Amino acid sequence: METEVKAERQQLAAMKRAEKGIPPIGVRLTGYALDGTLIGHEAEIVRGCFERFHAGDSLRGIVAWLTETGVPTRSGGNWSPSSVRRW
Repeated sequence: METEVKAERQQLAAMKRAEKGIPPIGVRLTGYALDGTLIGHEAEIVRGCFERFHAGDSLRGIVAWLTETGVPTRSGGNWSPSSVRRW
């Protein structure tokens, strides 16, 4: 039961943060600073990924594009389809 209570508490806290315009707690969203301001160069890469995916490119194709253009992962490792989904 505590798990359900904790989940409800976290959902309410997240909703209150959203209502106040406060960014979510946790890992920083790619393209945004912790205070919610836009990070232009990251946002352009994210847009490029979405445009490629929308045009029919696969996650593996996006991985190849990110690798070829030298975009680093958050951890400095290699790109993979799962790292693109998390990014």
